[in-house]
Parts: sequence; structure tokens; C-alpha cells
Amino acid sequence: MTSTAVTAAGLVVFPIAATWLGATAAAIRTPGPKVSSAIQHFAAGVVFAAVGGEVLPNLRAQHSRVYLIVGFASGVVLLLCLSGASRRIESRSDGARGLPVALLGAIAVDLLIDGLLVGIGATLGEGQGRIITIALTLEVLFLGLSMAAELAGRGVTKVTAAVIPGVVALTIAVGAIGGAPVLSHASHAV
Repeated sequence: MTSTAVTAAGLVVFPIAATWLGATAAAIRTPGPKVSSAIQHFAAGVVFAAVGGEVLPNLRAQHSRVYLIVGFASGVVLLLCLSGASRRIESRSDGARGLPVALLGAIAVDLLIDGLLVGIGATLGEGQGRIITIALTLEVLFLGLSMAAELAGRGVTKVTAAVIPGVVALTIAVGAIGGAPVLSHASHAV
């Protein structure tokens, strides 16, 4: 394993553990919809601030605006497509009971991309990697909480509601550990 993959592996331990913690807390005591919504928006803002404050200035300094715009726009389009596809798939299913497979799949793709972000952080340097990981840890703590709340609302057992988000969170490790060695050899523009 390359040194950037080892660094990325060390960093992803925290968000994965936070997902398990959030999911377990929600399985024990499920928060209401207003609390869940407030937590999700706060966590998303923290991640956005970390990326905006740490990653984007480095990209601007390297004159990579085209890559920045294309990458950001592609990510937004991908996540909007995933959201729409998961809603269509879920609307065809029972929707009230059982596992929301499409939603969990969309979250897994999102977390895979978050893992790539940790991999990028590991290649950019210790400071950026740490800040991105802290923001991601906060985000997925509450994402685990939200996933468990959704699962509990669909009638799955408390144990299942606590375990599934933690398993889905392993995609962060796949993105970070798999992406770090590839990204460490990429050009500065990429």
C-alpha cells in the first residue's frame, strides 16, 4: 500500500466510526424530522465550508479553474441524477416498509465520492486531509443518524437500523484507499 493510501486509510477510520455512532444513537432514540433536517443542513454546511476553505483555494492557485468548474458541475449533476433515480425507484416500491435500496445506493455513491475527497486530501497534504476528514466525520455522523432514523421509520429492527449505515459507510474507505494512490500520480491540474 502506498503512503498516500496508508494516510487515507488512517483518515477514514474517523468518519466510518462516526457513522456507526450516529446510526447507533438514532436506533436507540430516533430524532424527529425537524431535528434531523437541522442536523443535515448544518453538517452539509460544514463540509461545504471545509472544501471551500481548504481545497478550492489550492485549486485556484494552481490555475485549474476549468477542471474545478467541470468537476463541480459534474458532481452536482451526478448527485441530482442519483437523487431523481432513487426517488423514481422508491416510488415504484412499497415505500413504507423495508429497506430503501435506491436511497441506500445513492448514499453509497455519495460516500464513495466523499472517500475520494479524503483521498484527495491525503495527497494534498496533512493539513488539508485532516480538515476534510473532520468535516466529513461531522457530516457522516449525522448522515448515519438520518439513515438509521429512515430505516427505523420503515419498520426495520433497531439492530438493522444501526448496522446498515455503518456497512454503507465502508464505501468511504473504498473511495479513499482506492483513490489516494491514483490521485497521488495525477497531474496538478487533475
